Formats: sequence, structure tokens, C-alpha cells
Amino acid sequence: MFLTAPREEDATELDAQIVDRFLSWVNPLGFDFTIYQYADQGNACFVVHWTHHGSEFVGFSQPPPGATPEAAKLLGCAALLQNDWCRKRLP
Repeated sequence: MFLTAPREEDATELDAQIVDRFLSWVNPLGFDFTIYQYADQGNACFVVHWTHHGSEFVGFSQPPPGATPEAAKLLGCAALLQNDWCRKRLP
């Protein structure tokens, strides 16, 4: 069933569920984020900046911007999973 092409509304809801579940795992471990909005060539963009127990990461490549806050959250979760130091602290 997962190989069938989902409707965009279904895919967006699934993305939100994935993000919510991921955040429920990482928040108790001290990972938190802030979403910032800025304009890139006149278009609104959103980017997630992660912290760990309130501290900025050193040498952590923050995720690329997303077109919506929801897209930025998904990209942010993926960036956290790509970092070895962060991944070692996950359950």
C-alpha cells in the first residue's frame, strides 16, 4: 500500500505524523528547535535551528530552508538524523 501514490493531502498529514512522533522522541533528550522565517529573493522561507539542552550546535550543518513551516520541520528532523553526534543520542 505504501507504494501507491498518495494524494498530496494524505502525504502532508503523514509528514506531520512522522515529525510529531520524531519530536516526541527527541524533545525529552534535550533536542529542541526554533523556526525562523526570512525572505529569499522575495519568497518566504522557513528554517529550523536546533539546540541541545539550550545550547547551539558547533559544527552542525543546520537544515536547508522549507517553503512552509511544516516543510522546514521535516527537513530539520532529517538533518538531525544525518548528524552522527545527534544520532548517537537518540533511542
